[in-house]
Amino acid sequence: MEWVDPLAAMLRAGIAAVKRDFDGAAVALDKAIRGFTAAEMKLYAAAARRRYGELVGGEKGASIARAATRWMREEGVVDPAQMTRMLAPGFG
Repeated sequence: MEWVDPLAAMLRAGIAAVKRDFDGAAVALDKAIRGFTAAEMKLYAAAARRRYGELVGGEKGASIARAATRWMREEGVVDPAQMTRMLAPGFG
């Protein structure tokens, strides 16, 4: 069950974000991204990258989020923002 650890990390990231622990959220998202990538869960990895980009902010963060959004659209996701809200909740 390769998906368990990255999914737990994604949920921890959302909880950290709700608590305004943005550093903790970023660390958990990084773990989630690596785990989802290893498990070949590309849609979840893209959602985690969008959230990570939002947290990083600035041009670097925007670039990360745009790349994830672009990938989602190429895969047929009509509303990447809504998909991200569903897969990576807790980020306001």
